[in-house]
Amino acid sequence: MSSIINKFYGTYSEKNVYTNNNSSKDIPKDCCVLCDEETNYNKNDSVQKRVGYVEGCGQLCNKCDLKLECSYRERLQRYSFLY
Repeated sequence: MSSIINKFYGTYSEKNVYTNNNSSKDIPKDCCVLCDEETNYNKNDSVQKRVGYVEGCGQLCNKCDLKLECSYRERLQRYSFLY
């Protein structure tokens, strides 16, 4: 049981604090699926806490996410009579 806990939370130190074995420098950053630019998120970050993650597609950078959101809003305004 303790090996499972150590695997997910790191090692237990004498100060009763969990320390992470992996430094953030070792974990590669996720790249945008449209422009291949490096994003602010690590590959092992939870997708539920990310901004710009598209399920079934992948992570978008901030610029691409804003472009898609603006074009979506423009379409909604232009074709609002259809909805």
